[in-house]
Amino acid sequence: MVEIGEGSLSNFWFDNWSSLGPLHLLVTQQQLMQSGYDTKTKLSSFISGSNWTFSSSITVILPQLLPSSSLPTPVPQRKDRFIWIPSSSGKFTIVSTLKLINRDIPSQPWSHLVWSKVSIPKHSFTLWVAIQKRLPTLNRRCAAYLNTTTCLICNNDLESHNHLFFSCPYVKPLWTFLLAHCGFYILRSNWSELIHWAAHHWRGNNHSQCNSVSKLALSSLVYNVWNKRNRSLFKKKKLSANSLLHMTLEPVRLKLMSSTFIESIHTRRLTMEWDLPSCVFRPPPKPPD
Repeated sequence: MVEIGEGSLSNFWFDNWSSLGPLHLLVTQQQLMQSGYDTKTKLSSFISGSNWTFSSSITVILPQLLPSSSLPTPVPQRKDRFIWIPSSSGKFTIVSTLKLINRDIPSQPWSHLVWSKVSIPKHSFTLWVAIQKRLPTLNRRCAAYLNTTTCLICNNDLESHNHLFFSCPYVKPLWTFLLAHCGFYILRSNWSELIHWAAHHWRGNNHSQCNSVSKLALSSLVYNVWNKRNRSLFKKKKLSANSLLHMTLEPVRLKLMSSTFIESIHTRRLTMEWDLPSCVFRPPPKPPD
């Protein structure tokens, strides 16, 4: 909206300068042309000092402007100021715009598994699509063009999100190993349950750094399983379980090498599991005086 000053910066028809909203929405194109004022007309054309001076051609098509005392009072000593209403500061920010666009979209309980400061973007994107079961697995529409719905990794069962990322006999042992690598020894019964369990247990708390590592490992395995599946589909190349495990663990380890940890029992165990050097530790925070 506009905080009116002397009116030279604000458009009479299109800017939101009064409680009526943009005035061009209240008139037809024909009425606008007959008013004698074009679409570039500024508010200053109707301001004299701190008073409004609307012509009769304007008040005929916009009687809502009368009485003019109901309108904001012009301030001739200052310039117009544009205020971005969604922001508390009145200034345009990308954050406030995103909140405005997404205000009707409910937050997902698993979103923290996907997006974080330490996440690897390409891994996060694949995980985001996989959680919503929107990857083009063979049980979906693309199967009609390939004449097969069998898993391209194990060649035993219908390729679905649950099979590919959880119950495939080639992938399930990797989950067991990877969760144990992160300090967890409970495997759920299907893909949806695994995500639900991880979303509940890997929230920020006293072991938030360990949780961050678990999220990295989760997204890395999903990304590399999907990558292996695509290699089998498009390049007819097979990848051993050991190679897939190495491709999953190495990006996580390299990411952790660039991080720092507060030393504790949990992070000590974590660095041993991931073979990290002691230089990743930083001194614990000093207690307040």
